[in-house]
Amino acid sequence: MMNAIRRGDIVTLPAYDGTLLVRSIDHRFGTAVVEDGKGRRFSLGLSKLTKVI
Repeated sequence: MMNAIRRGDIVTLPAYDGTLLVRSIDHRFGTAVVEDGKGRRFSLGLSKLTKVI
């Protein structure tokens, strides 16, 4: 898994114009807490996130 999402990675969403920082990951539920540039945090499904290389 070379493109596995980890804490500290920069990710994006298909319908989101910008990038998000991964703060934490919960593999039990398949979710990640991500933070936008304004400091707001969201819990999103890992399957929706795309890692920015």
